[in-house]
Amino acid sequence: MTIKALYEMVDEETGECPVSLVIRQEDAEMMGLWDGKSGDLSYYLKPGYTDASDNYATTEPDFIQKADIAAINPGCAHHQYLPTARLDLFSTRGIMLFYGNGVKKGYERSTAVWTVDLTPTLAYYLGIPAPKQSEGKVIFDAFELEKPS
Repeated sequence: MTIKALYEMVDEETGECPVSLVIRQEDAEMMGLWDGKSGDLSYYLKPGYTDASDNYATTEPDFIQKADIAAINPGCAHHQYLPTARLDLFSTRGIMLFYGNGVKKGYERSTAVWTVDLTPTLAYYLGIPAPKQSEGKVIFDAFELEKPS
């Protein structure tokens, strides 16, 4: 299947394309997919559509077909949506909670936190160096502590 073919899919009831985004493997790093471990193409569906089925765990199609994408009722798996997608009953955003001395009370961040940010942030909070292999950054805005210069 090609990028063009995915974008040309149309929901016959609504007339809209159920595909929100298609990216090539070399562009997938922005979605947290790197090291060549993703497929040639990664696609994300619009909220309200799914490619999951009741027997999804036991079937792994070689490629997606138009018949594989269907409209759904609210509530479903989250893997096929963009990280910012919001559905009727949930969003695909992760939750990261901090508690303790020096942590801002009741703080809600307005921008995304990436999984790779967790280790350097915890290391900073514990006062230890982050592992050399860490790729993320410290989430300084979660703390009342002064940001080092």
